Amino acid sequence: MHRNIVVASMKERRLPLTATAGAAWILVLVAVFHAPLLRPTQAQDDGYGYCVVKYGDKTYFSSVYSYSNYGIRIQAAFSDFLRDQYNLLLTSGDVACRARGRREEAEASLNADIRAANRETVVGPEEAIQTHWTPDGTSNSNSRPQPTQPIEDFHIAVPPTDQTVRVCVRDHECEDGDRVRVSVNGSILLSGEIVSEWACGSVPVSAGRNRIELYAINGTGRKGNCSYGDVNTGELRVEGQSTDTQTWRHRGGAGSSASIVVTVR
Repeated sequence: MHRNIVVASMKERRLPLTATAGAAWILVLVAVFHAPLLRPTQAQDDGYGYCVVKYGDKTYFSSVYSYSNYGIRIQAAFSDFLRDQYNLLLTSGDVACRARGRREEAEASLNADIRAANRETVVGPEEAIQTHWTPDGTSNSNSRPQPTQPIEDFHIAVPPTDQTVRVCVRDHECEDGDRVRVSVNGSILLSGEIVSEWACGSVPVSAGRNRIELYAINGTGRKGNCSYGDVNTGELRVEGQSTDTQTWRHRGGAGSSASIVVTVR
């Protein structure tokens, strides 16, 4: 939109200055120079940021928050939260809190940092953990936090000629970018983002108990038209001669383990 700006031309004019007129001009000048400076209303909102902690091969992120509403204890509060929830040995000096101006700028910067933290390096994969922490202890998700739901034992029968099982995962709810890692007997079988279609892999097992672990790499990928909760959810299925299917619900950076109890028959 183009604005037409009109600049008034001023010419010097000589006017007789009476005592009354002089006093009036003095009052005007005093009012001008003592008037408070007015700032745009938007400037009150230009105070958003987030906190980051690099710990081993993982990087922990808070949610975006309005830092103008809090004091200098944000770093200490975030380190206390990580110590209590993730058993990290931290001090407030390990926390980097980044100011990014407006909310949309802070959210764009946070998402870029999360993408950068999820990467492969020469020494192995690195992971971003979205904790959804804010200084007031709430989440920026659109729904209330839900209780976690760990996986339990799977009971599967296999034939003696083919002692393998097929393990499959999918996002059985809204595809919001959840990322998981599934391991069987200590070996990673599946790792990455899950969608509504099943992703499967086969693994050899032995009779009796075989350990299966599910780890929630993030809380939510915040993709799609979903009601984002502060949890990673999905469906896990183990197939042999019989099939057992369960669902899980975990915070980002957490998980659960169980056994695939195999019967050979």
